[in-house]
Amino acid sequence: MNKRYIQNVHNIQNIHRPGNGFISLQEAARISGYTQHHLGLLCRQKKLKAERIGRQWFTKKIWVTEY
Repeated sequence: MNKRYIQNVHNIQNIHRPGNGFISLQEAARISGYTQHHLGLLCRQKKLKAERIGRQWFTKKIWVTEY
C-alpha cells in the first residue's frame, strides 16, 4: 500500500469519530434541502466550509446552517 492511501484511510477514520461533528455531503443534503452535487460545488468553490479526504467531502451541520 502506498503512503497516501494509508493517510487517507486514517483521515477518514478520524472524520467518522463520534463527537467531531463531521457529516457526509449526502447527510448534509438531507438537512439543507440542497442536492449533494450542489453542496460539492459549493465546497470546491470554497463557499461552504468542508474537509476533503481523498475524493469525499465532509462538512459540519453548523457550517451548512451558516451557509
